[in-house]
Amino acid sequence: APSGRVQDSGDTDFSNTISQSFSVLAFARSGELPETVARFLLRQQCNRGFFRLQMAGSQCTRGAGQADVDATAFALQALVIARREDVELPAGTVTATERWLAGAQRDNGSFSGAGPTEGSNSNSTGVAAQALELVGRDAAVRKAAGWVEDLQLTRADAAGTPARPDVGAIAYDPAHFDLALQDGIDETTRDTWRRSTPQAMLAFVPTPLTTLSAS
Repeated sequence: APSGRVQDSGDTDFSNTISQSFSVLAFARSGELPETVARFLLRQQCNRGFFRLQMAGSQCTRGAGQADVDATAFALQALVIARREDVELPAGTVTATERWLAGAQRDNGSFSGAGPTEGSNSNSTGVAAQALELVGRDAAVRKAAGWVEDLQLTRADAAGTPARPDVGAIAYDPAHFDLALQDGIDETTRDTWRRSTPQAMLAFVPTPLTTLSAS
């Protein structure tokens, strides 16, 4: 593996920029952040400030540089903590990432993913809000929370519908919200809701990973 890359040890390697970001955060929490780990993450940053998801090759290139909101949000938090740990980052690195992420927000407050998650969704919006909270983008966080709020099943929304037992859950997107009111959340759709709700909650309580704890 390239110096500083953290990857899976099994036959299949699922590591990507998100897992590399978590590695930076974990090492920093332990009190010993290898500079090579932070620098390998930094090599996944592309020219406009965003981070790619897949770490193909040693650094971001035009051909492997698809923008990814989720990867950028986690990487931004990792870069902030790396800087706190005295890892030297090129001038403007964090600012460029922050600006790109803030600029990726749509007028309605939402954020979209990439590839199979392309389109506004509550997962990407939640993790983006968490990262933007860390860098003081309060207005963007409020807009994100407003969009996610409309996707949460409330008693008023669900009254008299098959979705009544799942009040409080947060839909992945408006289509899933409308479908739940019509047909309820069944075994074919429940996993999507189970995955969307925890990350979407970050728009309401955007505690950054740099300070989040089990307490």
